[in-house]
Amino acid sequence: MKLISRYTAISSLIVLQLLVIFQGQLLAQGKYLPHSMRIGTDVLGIGTSIFDETRQRYELNADLAINKYFLVADVGIDNIKFKEENFGYANKGYYFRVGADVNFMPKDVNNNVIFFGVRYARSYFSDELNWNATETYQDYAVPVVNSSNDKLRGRWFEIAVGMKVNIYKELFMGYTLHYKFGRNVEGDDILTPYEMPGYGAFESDKRVGFSYQIFWRIPFRQNPLILLEENTAD
Repeated sequence: MKLISRYTAISSLIVLQLLVIFQGQLLAQGKYLPHSMRIGTDVLGIGTSIFDETRQRYELNADLAINKYFLVADVGIDNIKFKEENFGYANKGYYFRVGADVNFMPKDVNNNVIFFGVRYARSYFSDELNWNATETYQDYAVPVVNSSNDKLRGRWFEIAVGMKVNIYKELFMGYTLHYKFGRNVEGDDILTPYEMPGYGAFESDKRVGFSYQIFWRIPFRQNPLILLEENTAD
């Protein structure tokens, strides 16, 4: 419970900082109230969990529309487990991302979106390596290796670009391209992790990720930019 409270507090502080960054411009325009929210998931992660027996990956996505900006939050789990005759590796944990996007189609009547944004991400996980060689090397037995890290904590930053397209009523589909950089991990005193949940292969200090998502949009009120456009046209 303490851990969950800590992560919730950190996320809340980040969202508040983002609101402070944008509040001056939004208040000046008089359009600072959220007008919709999208909630969705990464279908590629679901497909991976179904067809790849070595991995489980699920992610929940949400964005809150304020004028032409979005406050964005993602949370997910990412577990892998390899098992062979003499080798085994397991890595399990969860991650979250928070950030903000700019919508380059704010006046689209169908609420389609093309966006550019930034993210801050955190990952909390553990991993374990087991290796038992059956051969000798120059008459010396290769030792059995059992190593693990129980409390790993990582972070990275992202630049994100993508789109969300209206399919039917409030149903949207789209993709996000993630450029990940500035990764760091704490707690790896014994074993260097093979992967970091949400980030990918740890050996790369920069990575590119791809998400294909499905969303349901929940409108609170009419998009003020579209309403202004309609009133101007009249």
